[in-house]
This record gives sequence, structure tokens and C-alpha cells, in this order.
Amino acid sequence: MFEAQPAVASRMFFIGVGVLSFVLVVVGFGPNVYRGMRGESFIPLVAHAHAAIMTAWLAVYLLQATLVARGDLRRHRRVGRAAGALAGVAWLSMAVATVTALKRFDPDRFAFLVRPLLIQIGLLAVFPVFVIWGLAARRRSEWHKRLMTFATFSVVQAALDRMHWLPNEGLPMFWHHGIRTYVLFLLPLFAYDISTRRRIHPATLAGSGITLAMHGIVSFYWNREDWNQIARGFWIWLR
Repeated sequence: MFEAQPAVASRMFFIGVGVLSFVLVVVGFGPNVYRGMRGESFIPLVAHAHAAIMTAWLAVYLLQATLVARGDLRRHRRVGRAAGALAGVAWLSMAVATVTALKRFDPDRFAFLVRPLLIQIGLLAVFPVFVIWGLAARRRSEWHKRLMTFATFSVVQAALDRMHWLPNEGLPMFWHHGIRTYVLFLLPLFAYDISTRRRIHPATLAGSGITLAMHGIVSFYWNREDWNQIARGFWIWLR
């Protein structure tokens, strides 16, 4: 993942992002895990494996940020090579979890569950973009660390979507979910850029644009019946 940055504020910011990501995942998925432990809901084995893999991604992100903060670039690069392989496993895990969820729930009976699949498909599209671009830019530290951060943002999105107790600000479609990402992640990253660089870094603008575009496409199909028909056709094929 990301390379060195001499400023203390820079090093600590990305460690903070890693810690915040862990906290949000615990808060977002904690109630589901608790109900599963009490036997109140069934959590399939695929979901357990998926959770372990995505947690490993968050742990690697935090480890990489910590290694940079300590100036241990040699170990940082070694871990980075493994992180590339982990990203591939994480993407496959996301795909399997998405297919498994669709296979379990008939879209005609559980139409309200079809919408989250739109989000999963969106995340499946943007996560590899950020990872591949970030790895390709590993010699450009300012780009690299921001792109890998956006990849981590996309992982945490699922946890934010489960925080139903948060206000929706009256926004339609998916936007009341998306604004959580903007407030908790994009705005701090913009503030970080301005405070350290006096301007928004192009990687931040690019990552934000991709994220907003994905949210816009998800929102466009959010209430459309044709998407439900596509999901139903895919469900029939899986059965």
C-alpha cells in the first residue's frame, strides 16, 4: 500500500482512517453478529469467510499506515506485495457473497433485499479500479495512499449501509446512504488535502468522482422495476 510521507500529520491521518474503518465496521455489523451468536438469525458460512477476509483487508491497511508512520518501508513493501493478492481474494469474496445473497432470497418475495445487491455490484466495480490503479501508482506515494484509501472506503460502505439508526436527511434513493460516506470519509480527506497541500489532490478528486458516479448509477436503478426483473432473471438462472 502507500509509501512514505514525512509530515507527522500525514502519517497519523491515514492511521486514523484505518482505526475509523475498524470502528465503523464493528458498529455496522455488530448487531448482526450479536443476533447470530444468540441464534436469532442464521449467518451462512460464506458470510463468516467473507467477514474474515474483509477484516484482513482493513488490518493490512492499518498495518501499512503504521509501517509508513514508523518509517519501516522495507516491510511496508513486502506487506504490499501480499496486499495485492489479498485484494484479489477480497474481490472474489465480495462476488461470492453477492451471488449467495441473491441465491437465498427470491426477488419476488424479498424485493427490498434486491436493492442492496445494486450496492454490492457497484462496489464490485469500483474496488478493483482503486486497487489496481493504486498498485500501479505505488511509486507515486501521494496517489498511491489515496487510491488505496478509496479502496478501503468501498469496503466500509457495507457497514455504513447497515446503520439504519442514522438519520436519512430526507434524501431519495441511495443518496441518504451515500452521504454517510461523504461526511465520514470524503470530507475529512478533502480537509486533510487542504490543510497539508492547500489544495485538493487530483487523486482525491478522481476517487471522489468515481465514488459519486457509482452512487449515482445505483440511485438511478434504486426504484426501477427493470432492475428487479434483471435480479429475478439472475435468481432463476442461479436456481
